[in-house]
Amino acid sequence: KLKPGVSQKLCFRANIANLFMGAVTPSQSGGGPAQLFILYRGGIPLAGGVSVSVINFLSTLVFFLLAASFAMFFVQHKFSQAIVQYLIRYGFFAFAGLAVLFAIALWRPDLIGKLIEKITGLLGKTNSTLGDKIAKLGKAAVGELDRYHDTCTTFIKREPHLLPYSFVLTIAMYVNKFILAYFVMRGLGVDADFMQMMAIQAIILFILYFSPSPGGSGIAELITCALMSTIMPAYLLPVFTLSQRFFLLYLPATMGAFVVLGELRPKVRQEVGSEEANTMSSENGHSAQMAAEKQSQAGV
Repeated sequence: KLKPGVSQKLCFRANIANLFMGAVTPSQSGGGPAQLFILYRGGIPLAGGVSVSVINFLSTLVFFLLAASFAMFFVQHKFSQAIVQYLIRYGFFAFAGLAVLFAIALWRPDLIGKLIEKITGLLGKTNSTLGDKIAKLGKAAVGELDRYHDTCTTFIKREPHLLPYSFVLTIAMYVNKFILAYFVMRGLGVDADFMQMMAIQAIILFILYFSPSPGGSGIAELITCALMSTIMPAYLLPVFTLSQRFFLLYLPATMGAFVVLGELRPKVRQEVGSEEANTMSSENGHSAQMAAEKQSQAGV
């Protein structure tokens, strides 16, 4: 809808770039900027990329709140570790707060624009030397926010079916991740209840989504072992955890690293090529000037 004819491959590459940067930054904070960078390099305006990311992220937040609520009702009697209970409460707080924030950003972005204007105004008064630059940055941010608002209006009012479509695709994507863990477990020879396994996986990914460590390192192993120990032998837990993390994180993050590095290289080559072209052009111009002077001298 933003750019007719754009390849689906662009969205795929943006997604795995998101996975890579999310895996190497705390709380997946680098994933969103990486995704926007790849979309922007593919010709998607920044405001459009932000609007798409907000809609998809809002679908993710709503899905995990529902999935984790169902999972807690289904398997809460299976574990009583205090740290797990604490992390689950932290997850609910983070998801609910961000769901409200992104809902406001989707339906009433003008409120955020007013907040930016107030903040830049206060900063400009406190620092007179940088006041003009801060004011320009504030105006640019508000202008980009207006373009983002127009794009969101297109999605909400003119294409309202895109919101439920996004939610349905979000369900399919994460259920696929839960089922992958089930197949890993069956490959290790463990036969457990399918719905119980799905509920445990929902809680694991729910907790890991905002884990402060890069890629959930440490927390992922702790939570996986704590929850999966209720349905599989302890000696299989390291193999299960490593296999699941490989398919869900290490493999796509490695692919995303190649995407990000590949997007950085062409720009450098293009700049070098343009410099060479400018050098050749100046040399050709200088040679032509010398030839003209020689012809003029010969004529004299």
